[in-house]
Amino acid sequence: PRRAERAFFLAMFELFRNIAANTSKNPQALPDITFGRLVVGGRDQIEIAVDSQQQVQRDIGVDVRGLYRVPIKKADEVHIGAYLAGAIVRSLGGDVTATEIDGGRLQTYVSVPETIEGEPDA
Repeated sequence: PRRAERAFFLAMFELFRNIAANTSKNPQALPDITFGRLVVGGRDQIEIAVDSQQQVQRDIGVDVRGLYRVPIKKADEVHIGAYLAGAIVRSLGGDVTATEIDGGRLQTYVSVPETIEGEPDA
């Protein structure tokens, strides 16, 4: 696989790992995932919305709007998984944002360019 594909895979792996680690532990409540396309600044983007079906734990150590933007500092250590996911997606020309939606659930929105500069076309 190309470098950008591997990087995107790692970012999405971290994103889902963090959602699983920081929401209630109900194995039946899988996240809803929707895909779309849009144009941003004249570039085609792929968009992915991930809506957790569970409440976000209140002790995640950062305001949800800061997820994917800064390392999460907890009393015992610094957690960088969500920050790493965000940094990778931004390095690909995209963005990751998180918001709290009805009932304390987490909505994570990822957008990445359909083609990455410097990568050969598929």
